[in-house]
Amino acid sequence: MRIAGLILGILVAVHGTACEGSDHPVGSADEADAGGNSGGSAGAAGNPDWGDLPIPEGCMRASSDTTDEECQLEADCAWGEWVTSHCLMEQDGEGPFIGCTCIGTGDDIWYRMDETVPLADACAQTLALCFQWPELDADPYECAFPTDDAGANSCSSEITCEREGTLGEQEFTESHLRVVECSSMDSGFSCSCTWPILRRFEGTTEMPACTDARDWCAGVGVDPTSSPT
Repeated sequence: MRIAGLILGILVAVHGTACEGSDHPVGSADEADAGGNSGGSAGAAGNPDWGDLPIPEGCMRASSDTTDEECQLEADCAWGEWVTSHCLMEQDGEGPFIGCTCIGTGDDIWYRMDETVPLADACAQTLALCFQWPELDADPYECAFPTDDAGANSCSSEITCEREGTLGEQEFTESHLRVVECSSMDSGFSCSCTWPILRRFEGTTEMPACTDARDWCAGVGVDPTSSPT
């Protein structure tokens, strides 16, 4: 699971200084001639800002900045929402890659792309992924349980999940963190899971409540969009 390094690198960049560079339309003719990914050169039908990317037509490109190491793309949507995608060049034990995330929609979801993707295209594709999430063209999630913490009256667990998918011809890996927390109550345990939205439910009368909740939250043997009760 590569989520830890990806999350750390992106968070540092997102909360640091915004990338500096010339403001330019995503997927401009110059970029296309230079051999950029065709997916980033387009967007939603009817909106020239996005071409054939699945981004809502009501969202207009507000600004973009790209350097050799990172990019940032901001969209202003008609319903009053501002969404920003941010990508940066990173490297781990498997080699260099592009790590991306969004602010405004699809928050706390991280995307990994091949380092050969032009950064401006990566930011445009990430914006599309964030608008489409969680309904992506992707494989089932694979989850791991890196941390568990249990006490006399409460327990918690962190779950890292990732899946591989495609947006057009562009391949990506999506990663995110799920958190389970349980606390004692008269009838047993009250538990919460942050996936796919924050859900609360009553567990059993014994400490395995967190194990049960963790398995449900990770989708082990269940539909993660179903109710645990």
